[in-house]
Amino acid sequence: MPAGHEVSIAAGTVCHVAEPQFTIDLPSWWEPLTLPIWRPEPDKASPLRDAVAGHVSLAPGVRGDDTFSSNAVVYFPDWGLKRPLDALGVALNGVPDNSVPLVIVVLPNGSFDSSRADVESKLSSREHTGPPVQFTEDNEGGWTRVFGVGRIPSVYIINAKREFVWKHEGTFDPALLATALNKHLLPTEETRFRPLRLTISPGDPAPDILFEDSNQHQSALHRFRGRSLLLNFWQSWSTPCLEELNRLERLRQADKQLRIIAFHGGKDHSALEEVRQRLQLSFALVQDSGQRVARRFGVRCWPTTLTLSPEGHVEHIQFGMRHEQIAVAKQSNSAERLQ
Repeated sequence: MPAGHEVSIAAGTVCHVAEPQFTIDLPSWWEPLTLPIWRPEPDKASPLRDAVAGHVSLAPGVRGDDTFSSNAVVYFPDWGLKRPLDALGVALNGVPDNSVPLVIVVLPNGSFDSSRADVESKLSSREHTGPPVQFTEDNEGGWTRVFGVGRIPSVYIINAKREFVWKHEGTFDPALLATALNKHLLPTEETRFRPLRLTISPGDPAPDILFEDSNQHQSALHRFRGRSLLLNFWQSWSTPCLEELNRLERLRQADKQLRIIAFHGGKDHSALEEVRQRLQLSFALVQDSGQRVARRFGVRCWPTTLTLSPEGHVEHIQFGMRHEQIAVAKQSNSAERLQ
């Protein structure tokens, strides 16, 4: 929240997704605990949801590296206030440089339906300085359930060891939070960019996983050798995932021989068939219970799409939506709003 400037929501690119600075020790399939990936320079007049190119899970990475971890402040604001971040901004002013936390502001589900300009006007904090802020929606109420939120506003501190060390529910004096931050934040190293990766890289053979499609047909990846194959990992609550499924269906219609398998990592099994019917998908959808397959590939970004060669090797990895797909989705959403 730089002094003299409004909070800016847009940042980052689709091509280079950063490893999250903060992880939380929960099974990756337990709740949809994610941060959005923002596409560059979204239109301020468009719904903020159109600016999301994907979602990154905050579950621990597959490499078990605990050194790349940050202190974190998770804040559930009173969205009904005109300036819901003011008290938080005041409390964060005095945080020492060597223990600056990642600040995650969890907005009510549906907040991203408002325009970027409208959301940023509520989140502006011109009078105070402090650490950078990342915003997310409470997708499917996952954040609320994980933190057991009982009252709004609520604020929680997780230190760099991924330990829950302090919480306060209800309206608070900024001095109370400032004292807690000075007491509980741990010194950390300077944040550095580290790209998000899977357990495999281009050129590697894909693991020969076994799976069962929605028609209860048992299969394995090795049975698809001899022809290119696309693997997709998606969540039913993620708009970018649904846009990616639409793109894959267009590819399928252009080439009936193209093989596509899309693994649904959500807990709601009924969502798979609902999405199939709504989007009229013709390729294989698989309910990935417990994200078993996703974890074999190290998937933490939704959507993730892989291209496999006829020999079963990884040719390409795509995190989030493709750049050209973002433009298509934006035009489609604009047309829907005009109807």
